[in-house]
Amino acid sequence: MSEKNDVFEKIVSLAKRRGFVFPSSEIYGGFGAIYDYGHYGTLLKNNIRDLWWKAMVQLRDDVVGLDSAIFMHPMVIRLTSHLRFLYSVHGAIAVGVRKRKKRPSVEGRF
Repeated sequence: MSEKNDVFEKIVSLAKRRGFVFPSSEIYGGFGAIYDYGHYGTLLKNNIRDLWWKAMVQLRDDVVGLDSAIFMHPMVIRLTSHLRFLYSVHGAIAVGVRKRKKRPSVEGRF
């Protein structure tokens, strides 16, 4: 795992030095793992997005493209069973927190 982190850190460092990305709100202390795109970073991101869209949507007959909002009406979330999943996962975590008086880890384990 450490080797993967080293490779990732080297890529991020190179991208920052070359102006592809900049740490978001850097002059105010920044946010971890959030970056703003520079000129070349924006061009690269858009090229990757466009290639992905072409390969996954335009070149296939069984897929149609859809670009929609992140925010949706609560009824859409309820009808697609996403709400039940969120309540079951987060409800189980909340019950575990109350019983054990501990906070869950990132994976949801105690």
